[in-house]
Amino acid sequence: MGALDSPEHPHIDWAGRWLEGRTGWHRDETNSHLVEFAPRVQKICGKEKLRTFVPLCGKTVDMLWLRKQGHQVVGVDLIHKAIEEFVSCNKLPSFYSVALNSTDQPLTICTAGEKNPISLYVSDIFNLDRDTLGTVDFIWDSGSFVAFDYSMRQKYVEYIKSITQPGSCILLEKLDYDRQAIPPFCFSGPPFSTSDDELQSLYGEHFDIECLHSECLLEATAKRFTGIKVRMETSTVLLVRK
Repeated sequence: MGALDSPEHPHIDWAGRWLEGRTGWHRDETNSHLVEFAPRVQKICGKEKLRTFVPLCGKTVDMLWLRKQGHQVVGVDLIHKAIEEFVSCNKLPSFYSVALNSTDQPLTICTAGEKNPISLYVSDIFNLDRDTLGTVDFIWDSGSFVAFDYSMRQKYVEYIKSITQPGSCILLEKLDYDRQAIPPFCFSGPPFSTSDDELQSLYGEHFDIECLHSECLLEATAKRFTGIKVRMETSTVLLVRK
């Protein structure tokens, strides 16, 4: 495995993508579904200020919006450059430190902002355990679940289960497209497709699942994700830990 490869995805050069600016998934505006459905999460959790975890956060500006609402935000990304760009692009005062998780593995932490700072970990997500994270009320998963290939999904779901407790909420964004309609070697992900049945199979035992929004993308829009024109449906799903 090369130095720039992800340990979870040895075939995906995430660091290379960041170094070369191939980050087509990044958006400069706050996700409208987060803005729309966050109040629903607050109502379920029974409080206004939530400890919010953003897995595979990259440099998403959603973290700024969450912080502005008064939430305590924790993000994690494997790629140091992603965290650096988030800090520099948003002109946030920051400092770096190192902490140990419960198995004594070192974690680089970037504390960004002064009032209600955002805690950003540069780490393999699976090294960021519950003892390190603390109590998680809400997970905003707009690009993490879809980044894990099918062989890693069960491990990812088990991890999410390990850092949540009854009443914890997840807003998860997923894509569903016909994998058989894509010619071999043209596109295999990420983002990886997930049907409603697959999501139920993965999460249904420990989470109540409700689809809050879904829409079909134009083939030209879907091409931005896959590189080819294909019918694609996007969904925002609410999961509540049982």
